[in-house]
Amino acid sequence: MSAVPPSRGWRWGQALLGLALLLDTLVLLALRKINTGTLLPGVLGVALLSLAWGAPHIQRWRANRCFNRLWLTGRLLVALGLASWIGFVAVLCALPNPPLVAPPQVILVLGAGLRGAEPSPTLAMRLDVAATLAHQHPDSLIVVSGGQGFNEVSTEALAMQRSLLQQGIAPGRIVLEPRATRTEENLRFSRTLLEARKLTPATTPVAIVTSNFHVPRARHLAQVAGFGNATVVAAPTPRAILLNVWLREYLAWIKAVLGGAF
Repeated sequence: MSAVPPSRGWRWGQALLGLALLLDTLVLLALRKINTGTLLPGVLGVALLSLAWGAPHIQRWRANRCFNRLWLTGRLLVALGLASWIGFVAVLCALPNPPLVAPPQVILVLGAGLRGAEPSPTLAMRLDVAATLAHQHPDSLIVVSGGQGFNEVSTEALAMQRSLLQQGIAPGRIVLEPRATRTEENLRFSRTLLEARKLTPATTPVAIVTSNFHVPRARHLAQVAGFGNATVVAAPTPRAILLNVWLREYLAWIKAVLGGAF
């Protein structure tokens, strides 16, 4: 039995979705946001555009039994991958964020990129949450953690410090950790800073501020890093980049699981 060719409407829908995904990547690249979550939609967009354009050729090739089996296997793998990603996002959105169980002695803010010399929208939202916590708990120490990316003009920690100063936080409360380039380093290097100040991460109440999509992984990594009395506080994420951060976090979990980190 020959395969039923896709309708013209289906092909147009596929092409429009592919174009939207490709434009998403191009806009973020123009803003110098380069990571897997930025690039993957563009790759998927090109694939969808190619499938829409090449549908008549694919239909002819499917007359070959070997090619048809490979085609059906590929479609099944893509469907399983899409279903697992949707399930991952659903779980991510449904997980509750536990409240602070004790007043934090330390507020640790994880970096999230810059736009020029200013915090990215994602990082700005984290800093707003951190500033609110800092005003609510005026005796807390604030650690801002983030190094300098290859396309950034300063360390994230320095930009984060400037933002908190503008929000009325006293400079003596802010400690900079300017080396970290990923979450594991944020936590490890910050732990070293705390220990140098005679604080014990295993018992000191710490509020770790990050974005809501990042909370479960940050919580696990904090436990691994020895933060035994830490609560991860969720900041909102700009809606315009939700697709990108969900894709990036999904891949980060896969990498962590395959690497034995979980």
